[in-house]
Amino acid sequence: MQQPKSAGPTSTPGPTSNISAPPPRQTPTAAERRPRPEASSSRLSPSRVFRVGAANSKQLIKEGELSQAIRVATCATVNAGQLTVESRLTRRTCTCCGWKGLGFRWTSNEHRINPKARCPQCGSSPRHRALAVALPELVPQSADVLHFAPERQLQELLRDRLPAARYDTTDLNRDDVDLPGLDIQALDLPDGSYDVVLCNHVLEHVPDDRIAVHELARVIRTGGIAIITVPGDWEGTPTRAFRGVDGNGHWRHYGNDFAEILNDAFDSVQSLDGRAVSSQWRRFGIRPDEPIFVCSVAR
Repeated sequence: MQQPKSAGPTSTPGPTSNISAPPPRQTPTAAERRPRPEASSSRLSPSRVFRVGAANSKQLIKEGELSQAIRVATCATVNAGQLTVESRLTRRTCTCCGWKGLGFRWTSNEHRINPKARCPQCGSSPRHRALAVALPELVPQSADVLHFAPERQLQELLRDRLPAARYDTTDLNRDDVDLPGLDIQALDLPDGSYDVVLCNHVLEHVPDDRIAVHELARVIRTGGIAIITVPGDWEGTPTRAFRGVDGNGHWRHYGNDFAEILNDAFDSVQSLDGRAVSSQWRRFGIRPDEPIFVCSVAR
């Protein structure tokens, strides 16, 4: 039996050595020349990826390469499925931080379960995402703004995207604000101090909300606005006052009579529901039945 030749020579062969030439390079088959459909699948729609894979598989079958046709079809099917899933994973977008994903996280409190409410990245709730869309439209860039109980998500938006002439934050109990210790029921501020006051889910924590809204109106300049949101039920249910604060620190749960309290303090009150804020309210996780109250001072 002839012994196989060594993989590599140990010495330089003489002129009489009989060294076989390397085998000629074979011409690649049509299947090898054909680009794989999965290589470009990230730039195609799922249906396009599937159609390209089907066409390539059909051609391979004609060429008698059944095994390769099956592999190409398998890859195309898997890639099309992956793209379909990925497209669904980006069907929700947070307007506060830009996160994209399948859906917002569920939360709950002692009153209700809140499905698809919280952003997994920045923690925003539907009201934050609604305000993130509405504030650039409502607040002039030159406005002096006072923000009660400032939320991180909205602070960043107001500081970065709305360079106000003066942006002040305040809270009765927090120290990480510009004006700590201000009581919304007795604001130690001159009349007409600000163009815009933002009060997002604050009044339910205040013992006397009627005095509070009059104080808000007092510190707003002529032509200015208060932007107010509160938790509540808005379909025929009046406000329910509690005997004391509940587990969330609320004195009351608002109802459809809340606008009367605002009308008593402001010259005009407009209610914007989620559909009015954005036509993409589903994508942004904004509740259509959670209003933003825009209260104007015309004096």
